[in-house]
Amino acid sequence: MFAVALEVSCGLSTTAEITRCVEIVRDSLNTAKPFIEALLGAAGLGTFAVVSILLWMVKRLKRDVEGQQEQCKTLQSELIDARSGRDDALSRMRTAEKLVEIISERLRSATEPLDKALREAQARIESLVKQLRAALDAGSGDSAAFWSRGPGPMPDNYQVRIRDSKPILLFANQKGGVGKTTLSANIAAAFADRGERVLVVDLDYQGSLTSLMLAQSKVQLGAFPSAVDQLMGDELAAGWSKLAIEKLSDRLHYISCWYSFEKLERNLEYRWVLNDTRDDIRFRLSRALLSQDVQDNYDRVIIDAPPRMTTGFLNGVCSATHLFVPTVVDSVSAVAVGTFARQFREIRSVLNPQIEFAGIIGTMTTLLNGGGPFTLPRNAEAAAVRAEAVVRKVLNSNADYFVRGAVMARTTKVSYSAEDGIAYLQASETRPMFNALADQIATRAPLRN
Repeated sequence: MFAVALEVSCGLSTTAEITRCVEIVRDSLNTAKPFIEALLGAAGLGTFAVVSILLWMVKRLKRDVEGQQEQCKTLQSELIDARSGRDDALSRMRTAEKLVEIISERLRSATEPLDKALREAQARIESLVKQLRAALDAGSGDSAAFWSRGPGPMPDNYQVRIRDSKPILLFANQKGGVGKTTLSANIAAAFADRGERVLVVDLDYQGSLTSLMLAQSKVQLGAFPSAVDQLMGDELAAGWSKLAIEKLSDRLHYISCWYSFEKLERNLEYRWVLNDTRDDIRFRLSRALLSQDVQDNYDRVIIDAPPRMTTGFLNGVCSATHLFVPTVVDSVSAVAVGTFARQFREIRSVLNPQIEFAGIIGTMTTLLNGGGPFTLPRNAEAAAVRAEAVVRKVLNSNADYFVRGAVMARTTKVSYSAEDGIAYLQASETRPMFNALADQIATRAPLRN
């Protein structure tokens, strides 16, 4: 009975349970005391012995209680430390969370400009892709389709200034090897010889016309500067004429072109495709040639265009008042003239409606089979008729485009004088031929007061 009560009613887990155990033992001893005394008396043990046993038991229980109490204090101290550590950890966590919020806010502030720049860059890339696709679509046909897109910002009063301009003659043909440069240089010399103030502009980076001018000036060929580059910059520099124009004689001046111009042309073309210029690069040469620096100081301008539809060629078209097409007079060249006329019509309608298709000039012909001294020979008439017919059809006109009253013949003097300079100035026997051509050209592109 005692054992059951002890097991059920007390324990050693807590101070209260231990105290309860002591009470149960005490009550049990009081209850069992008579029996214990009787048993001890029977066994020969007295009251002293019983008391001693009971004191030992009480001390034992007391030590156990004290031990449990000490453990409780230790546990309470550890609990307090744990709670303190927990509070410290919570405080640190809250501080860390605050720091995270501050850092996050700073990161947002720092990354917003970057995000904006990234969005702008992405939009720019998308725009460039669209522009490249548009350029590829425009360039999927021939060069004329690529270059004849609608004009951008033109120079101030462009239409009025080109209408009132001194004659600016563009000698051009997309077919090379037709004597275009030789014709340009000698016609310029012929006009200067009759008293006109003439400016010649070389737009071919191979510099053939420039080479003629340098040879005539007895200047050694080499890394000659490309002065025309200065006319094609984003801005036309003040005083450009003093920097870019060279003097061959008092009345014959020129603007040189050399291989650096090829790189400049391509750079401008790419920028134009990407809409990376404030102006329309096709009108940059016109800023100079329609300026008072040229209009007040020259009676006539002659442009030698490249045999390629490049940035320079388009600038020639947009700067000129008259187009002359030098060509060898044969069937193959007649077809090439017709193709060029179609390209010219497409470009002119968009960029410079005021430029006039002034004439086709026979070059590198022979003076055989009849005809006048410097007129188109009879054996070339059929090719001339064919070329003129094609141009009339393309331009929807019945004008007399082929210059029959004069030609540039293929002669030894013209061919070999180029090594020393301009044939007109080197070999006097060539002058009647070029004077006859100058007369024909002057009739089709007369001087303007």
